[in-house]
Amino acid sequence: MRIRIAATALALAAGLAFTAAPDALAKGAKDRLNEKVELPRVQSTLFSSRDARVRVTRRSLKRQSMRIDLRRAAGGFDVEVWMQDGDGAMARVGAMRERGRGTYVFTSRARRGQALPFGIADVGALSDRSVELRIAGGAAVATGRLPVMETATPNADSKMNVKSAMLLARDDEGVGHERPGDAAMDVDEAYLRVRRGSENREELKIEVEGPRGLRLDAWIDDGTGAFERIDDLIEWFEKEGSEYELVLRNDLGTLPLGATSIGELAGQLVEVRLENGDVVARGFVPDIGVPGADRDGHDGDVDHDADHHDADHHDADHHDAGHHDADHHDADHH
Repeated sequence: MRIRIAATALALAAGLAFTAAPDALAKGAKDRLNEKVELPRVQSTLFSSRDARVRVTRRSLKRQSMRIDLRRAAGGFDVEVWMQDGDGAMARVGAMRERGRGTYVFTSRARRGQALPFGIADVGALSDRSVELRIAGGAAVATGRLPVMETATPNADSKMNVKSAMLLARDDEGVGHERPGDAAMDVDEAYLRVRRGSENREELKIEVEGPRGLRLDAWIDDGTGAFERIDDLIEWFEKEGSEYELVLRNDLGTLPLGATSIGELAGQLVEVRLENGDVVARGFVPDIGVPGADRDGHDGDVDHDADHHDADHHDADHHDAGHHDADHHDADHH
């Protein structure tokens, strides 16, 4: 158990008011998604399938998912998912799991702590991108485009608490430009958490769980493709391993790039690195809006995410790992 008496006292003295809150979205048809598209199949003498589809859901920023199904196909194949990055190049984002002979599934669910493709924070950022399902050797067995989607519109004047999984080096062979060392591969989890409390106090927290003794620091893309160092992560000893944290707050003037609101950093790429420069995780800052900014006519009603029955709640497989092996050259990396 960690001893945080001093940190707790400081927090109380500072009058923190970050309470649990939904990741509120402004009400509107584009804020919730439940899209499904068929992927045209490619005829193959080695591999044949009769049904390929993609389903994308978003009930809130915490509860987003992508599922790709390939059914009534030949069994025993290794099937990969390739997706168009922001530069237009096709990048491998993961492998499908064979669930029963001839049925292949790829899933990624934010609410289970799984990183979405490329470490994006909103499935809407993948709108209309090309997607291909390939077997060993690179032959495509299905190809098409993801649904046309808009990114969510946050309620910038509401309390908010959003936790977004970062893409780990061990799940992304290209994340560190070169294959990272053993220490980077041992990191278990990494998250970006953004919170807004009373009086528009905001907090950006970077959390990493891994082995003890790592020296980690955080970096952020300044919008030009160059990275600016933010600060070191503080290590807290756990019963097994350690938790590393960096907390940045607008009321203390510690947000990066001179920002006064986390909303100004929406979509910026954050990397956690070892002292030797190896990247252990990366992810994009979720969009929680800028308080007082124009929200395209939204009335400010809060979506409290009362419906707790996720669109994929009836999925029989509750153990999909949703691992991703993304190419680090995706355009979300500018």
